[in-house]
Amino acid sequence: MVPSAQRLTLSVADFLQRWLLHVPVPQTRVVRSYGLYHPRKAEALAGCRAALGQPPVEAPVALDWQTVCAQRGTCPRSGARTCGQLLCARGGPAWRPLAPGRSEARAA
Repeated sequence: MVPSAQRLTLSVADFLQRWLLHVPVPQTRVVRSYGLYHPRKAEALAGCRAALGQPPVEAPVALDWQTVCAQRGTCPRSGARTCGQLLCARGGPAWRPLAPGRSEARAA
């Protein structure tokens, strides 16, 4: 900690500019877990947390895109128009919400 902390007042634009300097550029490799937080050190982390009287780390629940859509209330159609099979997304969203004023039915 700096012995003589100074306060700096910034405009919103200057604050955001400084804050965004810490956001990595897309496609940049970033180390996000190291030391006790690396997956191979899970037992050591659990031991440290127990020594400090903290509960063990809970693993996050893996969600699929269908579950997330259902939670947000933005579910795509339940199946393909032709065959009725469930839709499967690979590499990105498989659907887009309709533009305002556009109907589901196609003109023949």
